[in-house]
Amino acid sequence: MSRTTYKDQLPPNVVSQNGRLYFNKHHKGVRYNAPFDLVDSPANRKHTALVVQQITTAMKLGTFNPNDYPLLKRFHTATLPGAYPTFEAYIDTWLDRKSVLAPATIRTYRALIKKHLLPYFGARPINEINKPVVEQWLAHKVTAISRIYTNECLRRLKSILYDAEADFDLNLKLDRVKAVRSYDVPIDDPIFTLDEASALYMVSGPRLRTMMLCSMFGGLRTGEVIALKREDVDFKANRLRVRATMSEGGRKAPKSWAGRRDIPIHPVLRQHLAETLLSHQEDFVFISQRGKPFSRIQNFEREFKRAKELAEVRDLRWYAFRKLFASIRYACSDAVPAEIARDMGHTDIALSLNTYSEAMPHLGCRFEDVQFPIVPEQSRVVRIAG
Repeated sequence: MSRTTYKDQLPPNVVSQNGRLYFNKHHKGVRYNAPFDLVDSPANRKHTALVVQQITTAMKLGTFNPNDYPLLKRFHTATLPGAYPTFEAYIDTWLDRKSVLAPATIRTYRALIKKHLLPYFGARPINEINKPVVEQWLAHKVTAISRIYTNECLRRLKSILYDAEADFDLNLKLDRVKAVRSYDVPIDDPIFTLDEASALYMVSGPRLRTMMLCSMFGGLRTGEVIALKREDVDFKANRLRVRATMSEGGRKAPKSWAGRRDIPIHPVLRQHLAETLLSHQEDFVFISQRGKPFSRIQNFEREFKRAKELAEVRDLRWYAFRKLFASIRYACSDAVPAEIARDMGHTDIALSLNTYSEAMPHLGCRFEDVQFPIVPEQSRVVRIAG
């Protein structure tokens, strides 16, 4: 088996097609592609490497002019554009590249960009949005919205500008812009307390209870809960396998590799899952009263709203159960940040650690020993269907 040596490799920005060598590089919005009129050989590769080095050095120094190089003069006589595209003009190109993502994800990106990025950066040339400008925006934005959502906006902005750096050979130094740090949760952060979750548990029917526990003791997102099938529940291995989510009315694979995960089944959840699976013979774990699987949260939103009214708790989204899962895990004596991030389907450990590590007082027990529900004495329970 032959080995490829360094001398056999093509120089940067040189490609070989049909036995001949070509120059290929993107610089400040222009694609420079021209033939060297040389056959592909080790000696010619060495020669082209020297030519390319001269060109790229001029590009870095800002002295590049295609008319100075016979290689490029024949095909690129026009001068370089005097201005970069604005942030608003570049967004359309960036979103087109993301067309492979789920439609719901694209809609979320568009809404975030329109509301939080375009008003500040829209008219700025893309090359002027550097570290000082982004930090100034960050300081302004964190006073208007939560730190969590500010960091989400920052992640999206960085993703856009990193692509722009690659497209236009820029160095905006965005890697030095740090996320807003927060190790506690504001009072108004939408997380159910254990007492509120217990009150909801007491007024809910068997199915709604089990769905709630999948998020509260398994960390599943809403779409992941209603996408569960019998084959995803492995009592023998004590694992809940997350392999799909409900999106756009259909069961689809998670949008990231971290979304595919195996979660230990908590003892409280285990009992409820077993009872739910014994109550019917359908493939999906959770079905409606008509015997059909749920395609989206709206299918049981009215049911959930009625439970919140009866339990007299805050009107929070279902996602608050997943946030409660993280806060409980961090409050337990066996909390391991890497394991919690993995069970939640996060690729960034700090995402959950910075947000939920101090959201709840220390419980002083292992996660598998957490008791639920918390039932106050002489409580009046009114159960609803579901």
